[in-house]
Amino acid sequence: MVLAAAERWAAARRVFEDGKAGFATIAQLTGCGEASLARRVRREGWRAPQQTEITPDHLARLRRELARWIGRIETLGAALEAGEGGVDKADLDAALAAFRALEKAEDMARAQMTEDTIDNDAEKAAVLEKINQRIVALAHEFAAEIVDGGGGGGASGGVDAEPG
Repeated sequence: MVLAAAERWAAARRVFEDGKAGFATIAQLTGCGEASLARRVRREGWRAPQQTEITPDHLARLRRELARWIGRIETLGAALEAGEGGVDKADLDAALAAFRALEKAEDMARAQMTEDTIDNDAEKAAVLEKINQRIVALAHEFAAEIVDGGGGGGASGGVDAEPG
């Protein structure tokens, strides 16, 4: 049983360090609270992966966070309109600042994903161009063999024609 627990924690660490799951998911899978998990991560020196690329998952998380802050801003705005005195200007300013920061982060993430797509498309185009050039070269070689009376043998792998 101890071995199974050790294996489960080793797997959880690999998943965390590979960036395939966050605290909430690992905590749920291990049956451990997030605070306890955070202490274990610090104590054992787990290393969070360095995020160098933006993924669709990042955009989804940003959108969820934006939606949460939009709800907070709407709640504060409704309280102001209703004349409720419990609204603090600092709360509203903080919510608006967070919203703007998240909105900017989403714009930057979209820009990076667009650049990555363009770079990927350029790489594909370069490979396809090389393939096309090779096809054309092989076609010229094959045509030259036919003209010379080779009948399609040689580099093309064809079979020589039977004399008629």
